[in-house]
Amino acid sequence: MNNEKIIEITADGSHTLFVPSLNEHYHSINGAIQESEHVFIEAGLRRIVKEKIRIFEVGFGTGLNAWLTLREAEKQANRKIQYYAVEAYPLTLEEVRKLNYASENYFLSLHEACWEQPVQITSSFSICKLLGDCNEIKVPGNIDLVYFDAFAPDKQPEMWNQEILIGYMRL
Repeated sequence: MNNEKIIEITADGSHTLFVPSLNEHYHSINGAIQESEHVFIEAGLRRIVKEKIRIFEVGFGTGLNAWLTLREAEKQANRKIQYYAVEAYPLTLEEVRKLNYASENYFLSLHEACWEQPVQITSSFSICKLLGDCNEIKVPGNIDLVYFDAFAPDKQPEMWNQEILIGYMRL
């Protein structure tokens, strides 16, 4: 993937990145935060009624889903989240700092966390970022929720194969 990324403002005022080489945005241009809140938090996380939750995200990207999940965990003191995310093309800290939500509590902490090891960000949220291809890494077991946040199938077809999708359903 070409490394060029252009910051764009979405309809809800939050940033997304546009990758010209793929002609693809990281988030909906109708609202990056709005999309992540609706798809991953409202339709996913809020539907799980467990105190300890293990989440696996395919496509860490800007870290927006992880940050919104952390923020949600902080609202409920009794909830503990172990978050795993895989990313083949991580953003640089310089790129991350340009996002208009980068100054929010704990957002930079997610990006500064070491790769390949669990890092406790708050008392209710830990993250383990896995560097590599989602088809080649060992996915942690006992996952309660998968955030499948890959680019569209016509942009990255290797991430949309039957074996990987069936594998995530069995976690």
